[in-house]
Amino acid sequence: MSVLVTGAASGIGKATAKLLAERAFKVAVTDVDQDAARRVAEEVGGFGTVLDVTSRQSILRPEFGATFPAEAMREPVTWASCG
Repeated sequence: MSVLVTGAASGIGKATAKLLAERAFKVAVTDVDQDAARRVAEEVGGFGTVLDVTSRQSILRPEFGATFPAEAMREPVTWASCG
């Protein structure tokens, strides 16, 4: 199963991403800091991208959905930890 974690480049979001990866989830690490999101994604064996959940434009941009492998989107779960 896959899970998308927002605000996952640091703090509770990062800890959540690590815990979920340890429990065999494929983790999509998202954050406003793209470089940090990608670093955490590498740590947890997932994939990372920039996402600003306060911006409709960020959420709806085509590149956002294209970031994730198709198999990761079969049974997605979202964990919001930003803010």
